[in-house]
Amino acid sequence: MKPRIIIILGCISLFGGCTDWDTSSVSTSETVNQENAFSAQNVRLTAGAFDPNKYSRVTDLKVSVNKTTVFNPDPDVQAVEAKLKEEAYKVGATDVFEVRITDVGISLWSYGTRKGFGVAAKPK
Repeated sequence: MKPRIIIILGCISLFGGCTDWDTSSVSTSETVNQENAFSAQNVRLTAGAFDPNKYSRVTDLKVSVNKTTVFNPDPDVQAVEAKLKEEAYKVGATDVFEVRITDVGISLWSYGTRKGFGVAAKPK
């Protein structure tokens, strides 16, 4: 009985250190070199509709933030917003329109997943 408990505690300590991981639909070939003072924190997120008269569509974004183990806290909305901003910045966008963030759900690979969607755009 004691060896089984030791193995279980070892596994918990081994995997318990990782809190979350994330994915994105942005390919690295789409990334843009940002040479000015603009940063990912400056990317604006809005649930409003994309206006093709004022903005150029860069790409559609799909990101997910996952928790590693059942013992970690669920991913929060702020983590998904930060990931959307980061991915939009990578492709040279200044805004993300039509932002949708899901509730936490369980996926095949994670005990807790929250997804975010949006349209990355930049002014014309």
